[in-house]
Amino acid sequence: MESALYDLLAEAQLRGQVTSARSATDLAGFLVTSLQGLRVMGAINPDRAALTRYAEVALTCLD
Repeated sequence: MESALYDLLAEAQLRGQVTSARSATDLAGFLVTSLQGLRVMGAINPDRAALTRYAEVALTCLD
């Protein structure tokens, strides 16, 4: 998953669609880590609204 995200992020950075302030490698790793954390939190407390807010925060790293 991380490799696939890296490919997408690197391409998006070249197009100017995703920030280049961080490397595509770091962004892909962060997003995979965030996803895994969301999966764990969803199993512990499946509050969809809260999980959606957390995911939205994680995605701000792409701005």
